[in-house]
Amino acid sequence: MPRYFFDLDNGKTNYVDTVGTEVADPKIVESEAIGFLASVFKDAVHEDSNRAFLVSVRNTSDRIVFTTALTLQSDWRDAGYVAAKTTKRPVVLIVEDEFLSRMSAAEMISDHGFDVVEAENADLAIAILETRSDVQVVFTDVRLPGSMDGLKLAKYVKAKWPPIKIIATSEQAVVREGDLPGGGVLLPKPYTADHVAAALRACTAAI
Repeated sequence: MPRYFFDLDNGKTNYVDTVGTEVADPKIVESEAIGFLASVFKDAVHEDSNRAFLVSVRNTSDRIVFTTALTLQSDWRDAGYVAAKTTKRPVVLIVEDEFLSRMSAAEMISDHGFDVVEAENADLAIAILETRSDVQVVFTDVRLPGSMDGLKLAKYVKAKWPPIKIIATSEQAVVREGDLPGGGVLLPKPYTADHVAAALRACTAAI
């Protein structure tokens, strides 16, 4: 199955995809790239009013086969809105490679008063964290494809962004004492919406 690499230039840093994604039909590459760009763009627009985002797709020969870009230019026209303070919901980054599991977790978390950002592997999660500063919790599966699993991701995030709380979910993986960074919470699968909400609120209560 062909493998493609989705590189991101978010106007501040360049993210090089070293893992890649297997895509059965090359025609799907376009929609995958646009979907990735739209997700990153949507999650980062509040950070700056003028930025450009570019996703470049490479094949295994390191040749760029597709690019897609978005440019943000915006400004407030009413000074009252600039000064107004709004209450923001806590932001949770879900890292889960199984689409249905990720969708289910996102629905549970959103329904309990949190904004959700999604990534299918650790590399995409790190790219998202590089573009925004309001993520308060990383909610990650222990088993992930790519360069690092959920436990390695948890330690990486805690080392680079210490204030971010970690919740790791697992159904079969063995998680030993010390595998999660300090303050990390292990949430066994299958979990209910109430279990998820309780874990998240415990993490964000002191933020």
